Amino acid sequence: MTGLSNQSLLLKDPASAYRYRGFRLLLASGGRLFLVGGTWTLGRDQTIVVPYDNGIRIQLVSQP
Repeated sequence: MTGLSNQSLLLKDPASAYRYRGFRLLLASGGRLFLVGGTWTLGRDQTIVVPYDNGIRIQLVSQP
């Protein structure tokens, strides 16, 4: 966490207008990240694929 409110973050960096939480990293391959929701089930739920480059800001946080 940055300690800033959502509004402060938007004023500081409008490019980070969307914030998603609760995804888990399934796989990193070929310059892409494959993310799934916390209750993901194979064959039932979607996998989100995001390019892993400078155009997208992603913060990965390890969980206990």
